[in-house]
Amino acid sequence: MKIEEYRKHSIEQLEEMVVERKTELGGLAFQEESDPSRKEKLRKDIARIKTILQEKRNVQAK
Repeated sequence: MKIEEYRKHSIEQLEEMVVERKTELGGLAFQEESDPSRKEKLRKDIARIKTILQEKRNVQAK
């Protein structure tokens, strides 16, 4: 998903997405033949979502 698409979601939805991706990433850690590019994509998605969450929280705090 592109960063613009993530920005359209609410804070609650983004937090849920982080949990889902972390769960999926944790599941991949125990698979012997997991795709390294999939792990990298999940880590980057988590970082993007967390960045947007921080931006949204900073805007609310002002």
